[in-house]
Order: sequence, then structure tokens, then C-alpha cells
Amino acid sequence: MIGLYKLLINVVCFFAPLILRIRIYNQKEDKYRYSEKLCEIKKDRPKGKLVWFHASSVGELLSIVSLSKKIGKNPNIKTILFTTNTLSSSKLFEKITKSKKTIHQFLHLDKDIFVKKFLAHWNTDLDIIV
Repeated sequence: MIGLYKLLINVVCFFAPLILRIRIYNQKEDKYRYSEKLCEIKKDRPKGKLVWFHASSVGELLSIVSLSKKIGKNPNIKTILFTTNTLSSSKLFEKITKSKKTIHQFLHLDKDIFVKKFLAHWNTDLDIIV
């Protein structure tokens, strides 16, 4: 079963640039940040402890706001990375987070090489997947 999943992911990744361009045209993707879904990481990892929250979309993001604010008050935590999958959740993130400690990135497609690149770059200290 995992082999079939990996095959499907490879097919999706092959067509992803085209699919993402169509989604940009339909205003369902950010035309400046869509490449993050192909694991293009545009931000450096800040020094210090980094907590990663993954919230797929708006509902999950809203469910972790108070927890992330509490964690953000901890002086040992230098950065909080949020990843989401949708344009609407990234727009909401911009409205509800005003902390200089926070970073948002779209989560990449679920391809092994992307996962390894993401994890190696961010080297998180705590991961919270919603």
C-alpha cells in the first residue's frame, strides 16, 4: 500500500508545477509563495529553540492560537514556525499573529526528499501536528 502512495505522490509532484499555476490563476494559491509547496525554503532558521506547529487549514490554526501564544511567552523559545496548506489559513495567520517570534510557511508536498529537506533545514525542538 505504501508503494502505491509513493507512486501517486510522485505523479502529483510531477504535475505539481502545472497544478499550482492553475490554482494561482484561480486565486487559490499565493503567486509569490506557491514554491514553498515544492519545498523551496525562503527563510533562514533563526538561532535558538524553535517550536513547529502544523495546522492544515483555518480550523486547525484557530484551535492552536491560544496554545501558541502561551508557548511564545516562554523566553527560552526563540521562534515559532507555523505551517499550513491553504491560502485562507495563511491570510488568517497574518491577521491573528503579531509576534516577531512567528514564521509562516506553506507545508510542502508529502514527498520523502521534501520532508528530509524541510526537517534538516528547520531542525525543530518541538513539533505539534494538529
